Amino acid sequence: MTADLTPLALPADDWEAWVADRCATQLDRVRDLVAQLTGGSHDAVTTMARWNDVNLAMANAFAVSSLLANVHPDEAVRSRSELAEQEAHRLHTELGLDRDLYEVLAAVDHAELDEGGRRVLALALRDFRRAGVDQDDETRERLRRLAERETEVAQAFSKNIRDGVLHVELDPDQLDGLPQDYIDAHRPGDDGKVRISTTSPDYVPYLTFGRDRAARAALVHAYLNRAWPENDGLLRELRELRRDHAQLLGYADWPSYDAEVKMIGKGDAIPEFIDRIAEAADESGRRDLQVLLDRIRKDHPDVESVTTVDRLF
Repeated sequence: MTADLTPLALPADDWEAWVADRCATQLDRVRDLVAQLTGGSHDAVTTMARWNDVNLAMANAFAVSSLLANVHPDEAVRSRSELAEQEAHRLHTELGLDRDLYEVLAAVDHAELDEGGRRVLALALRDFRRAGVDQDDETRERLRRLAERETEVAQAFSKNIRDGVLHVELDPDQLDGLPQDYIDAHRPGDDGKVRISTTSPDYVPYLTFGRDRAARAALVHAYLNRAWPENDGLLRELRELRRDHAQLLGYADWPSYDAEVKMIGKGDAIPEFIDRIAEAADESGRRDLQVLLDRIRKDHPDVESVTTVDRLF
């Protein structure tokens, strides 16, 4: 089977309709391929080829919806992309809990596959187990509801950060060091103040070139406080949802569940690893901090320590 490498044709307008159609088409393809897998008998190679196509179509739906939900300038397109992403997550959850589909893959004869095929099959069966396909009906329904709410909360959390634009008001001379085109684009208002936002086109150049340390500190503070306090409750809820999700599947907590498929291997190895890295990096880190402090003191001789403002850029 030859992969289709034709570049994706993007619309000149009506992005909202395009993203809806693009994602719906990919999800319909997923359903059709799954129906083919569960509706007949196939040899091992054909089964794995169709399973690969299922995952490609699913990935295509996620790729478009996730990207446009975060980068498109039109709020309506972002919102429609979020709905498409929710639909993709919903179908992905359903597949992971589909016992008929699991049985098809579990019945594949390993001997008919090459090494790569056997690895893909083993990982697929592992993912079905991690999704909860072997749980009772009540538990599977609870897992389905948890997964749906996790998607909604995670989207709301990200949306608040993405759309949460804050500003700082500066005196014109606090733009010292900025390129002239940046200064021209940020003229003082009627009150004589210049407004700098936390959006990347404002924030990154200012933190890169701005020389006023107090202004840099104010802008960093605003940037790091986007979506606060509204995201506090969402973060707590997401942590609780993930904890319940992991424990329903027999794991101690979410880190134990999540780390199982990561290089780290197990949840309790994460803090151990961080401690080892912190210890190993301590000497060089302190040396780097001194380099920063020496540089800062060229402009501000009275500075006694390096802060977050100085470490970011």
